[in-house]
Amino acid sequence: MITWVTLERTNVNDESAILVRWLIGDGREVKPYDEIAEVETTKALYTISATRAGYLRHLASEGQDMSFGIAVAAISDVFDEELPQPPVPDSVSAPAPTSNRRWTMKAALAAKRHGIDISKIESIGVIQEADVLAHVLRTGSGIEQTGDTTDVVEDFYGPRKQRMMVLGAGRGAVQVVDAISRQNKYRTVGLLDDDPTNHGKMLMGIPIVGPIDDAVELYNQKRFDTLIISFSNDQVARHRAYLRFSEAGIPFGNVIDPLVSIHSNVSMGTGNVILANSRVGACTILGNDNFLSAFVNIEHHNVLGDNCTFGPGVMTSSRAVIGDHVKFGTGVFIEPGVKIGDRCVIASGSILTSDVEDGSIVKSVVATVVRRIG
Repeated sequence: MITWVTLERTNVNDESAILVRWLIGDGREVKPYDEIAEVETTKALYTISATRAGYLRHLASEGQDMSFGIAVAAISDVFDEELPQPPVPDSVSAPAPTSNRRWTMKAALAAKRHGIDISKIESIGVIQEADVLAHVLRTGSGIEQTGDTTDVVEDFYGPRKQRMMVLGAGRGAVQVVDAISRQNKYRTVGLLDDDPTNHGKMLMGIPIVGPIDDAVELYNQKRFDTLIISFSNDQVARHRAYLRFSEAGIPFGNVIDPLVSIHSNVSMGTGNVILANSRVGACTILGNDNFLSAFVNIEHHNVLGDNCTFGPGVMTSSRAVIGDHVKFGTGVFIEPGVKIGDRCVIASGSILTSDVEDGSIVKSVVATVVRRIG
């Protein structure tokens, strides 16, 4: 026995939908209500399910645009059972494809919005929305070569936001993109990451367009205005990226969360990330390429060098002097006037009451006792 799985209409505005991807392979056994495929209209992305137990037989390819009422799959009792011609309602016919390429509805809408021939976009498999956005960023296609109407019209209240490219697409990038999205100076236009499996994907709605090496080429193509580094675990790689792209003439911005408090007479370099609920006290000097996690307090009249990373909850007192390439853990306390040399590692929970020489590792010994209640 053969049971046909048809594409049912979900709204009155669409005449067809795109089969985005199969969730269960051709010939695999299914049970009732198993989700078998993702389908996309102009309004929503949804799944279709198996109507009974049996063997799933694909009748459509991923990316295919199909009219409602058309059978997209069959469920048979036997794997190799010969399938008859699926029924087609008299009033329904599948639209003829205009290209051998396949794409999602979101990708088609994005291409139309940017004035791009979607069939010319490079992709692996079905063209996704992220592929369209990456194409805009790489080639300069679209509205005024940027794909954003705010780049061709001066905002009534002042110039448009600067376009920021983010290096790294890991967990740190989530924090940085979030901070950028909540302030008024920059907007994120893309991310660069050296993990090729991330390319073509999106992070918080922002396309991951290629490897970090592409930054120079994209900047020369005027695809972005300023750069920021989102990763902090590898200080050496972070510092190399900052020096390399600075020497190439690419400007770095400072990403400062709106919940950060910056006091009077603070001097700050470039390439710094300061996350929410941190504070920089009056008359502090802050260098370049530093990463301050949430709830970091840099007190008044501090001096902070370059390429330092701070875990959450680091607290300095006044007149502290911190060198270059210093790495702080979580919950560190620094007494007034303490000087910390270059390339030091300050472990979580440390309390610094005296100066620390270059290249030192500092760890406070805390006796913690854990015992069961009763």
